[in-house]
Amino acid sequence: MEEPARPSGSRGQGLAAPARGGAGKPAVETLKALVLRENELRLSATWQKRFEEAERSVDTDWLECVRVLQEQVVSEFGLPRSAVRALRSASALYPDEPFFKEVPLYVRYNRARNGPLSLGSQVPPLHVHDLDGSPHLLSSFGGASAPTSEPLVVLAGSFS
Repeated sequence: MEEPARPSGSRGQGLAAPARGGAGKPAVETLKALVLRENELRLSATWQKRFEEAERSVDTDWLECVRVLQEQVVSEFGLPRSAVRALRSASALYPDEPFFKEVPLYVRYNRARNGPLSLGSQVPPLHVHDLDGSPHLLSSFGGASAPTSEPLVVLAGSFS
């Protein structure tokens, strides 16, 4: 299985340099080129196989593959690894640009939905793990059913 060819030129797709938009963010055209390359790689047989293998592994999952893929993309364009953050945040950086709401695969095929919980919902008996791998009931950190009855706020996200 062969991976799609890298973009032409040392900075990809004919970009002479990693152009910057306002406020220190990459230029919109640079981000568009990054998104298109990421889409191309995500759909390639090579990366599909990597995703499949990762899902069968007990040591990693497909999100780890996405991280590696995105780091490869920004590297191909001569950008630092930190540019992955801009790639992941393109729709927030350019909220009026329809491209970033329509083209990225992870936006078009997003399976995430709002869950059934809302403000004031009872915390389900959910276990979370600390950095040492020890399980704890989520409610032990706060909420109406916790010993302290302090509010519990859970922030979560995805970097795909």
